[in-house]
Amino acid sequence: MITVVIDPGHYTGYNKGVAAGYYEGNATFRLAQYIKEELQSGTDQVKVIMTKGTMAENPSVFARGKVAVSNRATVFLSLHSNAVADAAKYEKAYGVSVYRSLFLPDSEDLGNKLADAIVEIMAPVTGVTYSRGVLTRKSDITGKDYYGVIRGAVNSAGTVAQASAGAVKHAFIIEHGFHTNSRECAFLTDDNNLKKIAKAEAYTIKEHFGIIGGSLPDHVGGSAGQKIPQEPLPTTKVVGRVKVIYEGQDGLSIHTTPEWGSHNLNTKKGPVHAGEIFSVTEKVKVGTEAMYKLLSGAGYITASEKYVTFTASSQEQSHEVTREIKAGDTVKVLRNVTYTGGSFKLYRDKYTVLSVSGNRAVIGIGKVVTAAVNVRDIAVA
Repeated sequence: MITVVIDPGHYTGYNKGVAAGYYEGNATFRLAQYIKEELQSGTDQVKVIMTKGTMAENPSVFARGKVAVSNRATVFLSLHSNAVADAAKYEKAYGVSVYRSLFLPDSEDLGNKLADAIVEIMAPVTGVTYSRGVLTRKSDITGKDYYGVIRGAVNSAGTVAQASAGAVKHAFIIEHGFHTNSRECAFLTDDNNLKKIAKAEAYTIKEHFGIIGGSLPDHVGGSAGQKIPQEPLPTTKVVGRVKVIYEGQDGLSIHTTPEWGSHNLNTKKGPVHAGEIFSVTEKVKVGTEAMYKLLSGAGYITASEKYVTFTASSQEQSHEVTREIKAGDTVKVLRNVTYTGGSFKLYRDKYTVLSVSGNRAVIGIGKVVTAAVNVRDIAVA
């Protein structure tokens, strides 16, 4: 069980954006409600507490952070959108920033994941959004965190040891783009977009802590809970690719082993959606139906022609990484699935690796981020 405290920045009518009808204080309050709903969806392992109950309330920034301390929260999120004062720079400033506490360096990883998850939602629409990174800001006077809301969340800690002794392990301010940028502000005015951001942030947090938000629905092959014996499992060697053609809103399931049933769904990588393409190595008979084994090792997908199409290829190469993926590489995408389990559209044949951290790579065109992906899902072009 983790407790997450969400702070909707500011209050009703505060910080007017350049898009009609946008106010930072209004948008952050709505976004907070959506994140709360997504965090609690399908699980009893997440408790969510708000720093205020109505949009009009305006607690002090330090008091907002202290809500996390008094509730022994693991994660504190203060939601905002960014701005520049100089109108001449409105269109030149864009991107997602995450500020963390100076004294919680271990929160860097989750901060980067959150930034990338938001970028993956915004960038395809705005065309400009990218991750400005995980940042810190120090007070020149006290040497502590500059931002009062973060300072409150770490209980005025002035050292790593002091902050680490508290329950709060992740204290963030998240700047969801710039409301002084016309493209990003227009995106943030749409509640459907806020819901997508909320879903991405909630999924990222639950995935980071190993929390599964309920079981995915069975879309193909058997009923929930049904387990078909695996022996024998006749296989046919195939080399090629399958493309998902199923248009259902909830997508298709990836299975961890060649058997049907909701107990066997790879909930951290599924569902997958129409248009996604997978390299496969063999066809496995499962009961009266069949599955394809994915080359990536991520699992198995239905072989039903109602849901996928198969294209054989004698030229298919093994995509076990022949050398380490590094920043600056030109790569092709083998599987258009984001690092956090979502999907993204392929508009190009090749992408540039912008950064790599462990098995996580950020790819894009120029400096514009397309997605964060697992390195096993890309190959050097």
